[in-house]
Amino acid sequence: MHQCNCDEIYIVDQADLIEFCAIQLKEPADVINSVNLLYNVKKKNIYVVDVINTDSNLCRDYYFDGEKGFWLFYNRIESNTKTEFISIYKKTNTLASKCLSCCDIQKDSLVLARAFMNQIVKQCTSFLDEECFPTVVYDNHSNNFAKIKFSSILEPIGFYQIVPNLSWLKYVINCGVKVIQLRIKDESMDKVIQEVEEGVYIANKYGIKLFINDYWELAIKYKAYGVHLGQEDLQNANFQEIFNAGLRLGISTHCYYELAIARYLSPSYIAFGPIFPTMLKNMNFMSQGVSLLASWVKHLHYRIVAIGGINLSNLDSIIKTGVDGIAVVSAVINSKYPDKAIREFLDKCS
Repeated sequence: MHQCNCDEIYIVDQADLIEFCAIQLKEPADVINSVNLLYNVKKKNIYVVDVINTDSNLCRDYYFDGEKGFWLFYNRIESNTKTEFISIYKKTNTLASKCLSCCDIQKDSLVLARAFMNQIVKQCTSFLDEECFPTVVYDNHSNNFAKIKFSSILEPIGFYQIVPNLSWLKYVINCGVKVIQLRIKDESMDKVIQEVEEGVYIANKYGIKLFINDYWELAIKYKAYGVHLGQEDLQNANFQEIFNAGLRLGISTHCYYELAIARYLSPSYIAFGPIFPTMLKNMNFMSQGVSLLASWVKHLHYRIVAIGGINLSNLDSIIKTGVDGIAVVSAVINSKYPDKAIREFLDKCS
């Protein structure tokens, strides 16, 4: 169990911040500047409860860790005191987090505390309900809460193969895979451009739903079906351009904090994992497990794609959750008979 010391964060409310800075907090910039000053004095991460509450429908909390700040938007609740929030935060802070870094654990705990508090006040069935769960919005988006809503994928996603290059893309298309992600790593930009251009051409020719990992500008240029972005790529992507181009958007998530970030963008699907332990790449998160996946599938209105450590031996447990898509990499790529593995995945996921 990984815990973050409650003493490492300083939780205040609007009245505390006004008293400290001696100014009225009328605009987001007022809050940001005041919290920066408070951070320099306290030398602790700062969380402000209900700091801007002029909107009749929305409340905003604010968090700053000395480097970056973000807002938590949520539907207005009547009882919203600092004392109640601190009490709930201390409880969420003792829960087992799937995050491995202390910083991520703290953010996860804060998002959970806000969701739990909203659930209690609104008497929702689950803290994951739309009415309860907050949305994380970073400073550079704080004045634009008119959220983009990306186009849905009309058909079930089903089996979703992730491939490392053009050769594998052609191979899995020939095997009958209809939803594919092209995830090219450690190649020259010239090579990436060539493979994305040809890959999109082939996919469009055969009616394949091809998502381009990371290279959203190339996905737009060559008219791919969609783009998939990891959390580390979100800060640099131009979502308005992706939306205007008519592309679908998939986003990786590994915890509640990242789910709250994804909510702001209303993606076409959310990838959640790793469900099982995986050696494919270094992860900052423990495996999520099937029961947590089932909870996300049950309570979230987004399409969920399960990913991470999924193979033919554990596939049935994933299918039983009712998840919309099942993504695999090594279960096919590293298989002795990849065509046979693909046929089995397609049969079971259909």
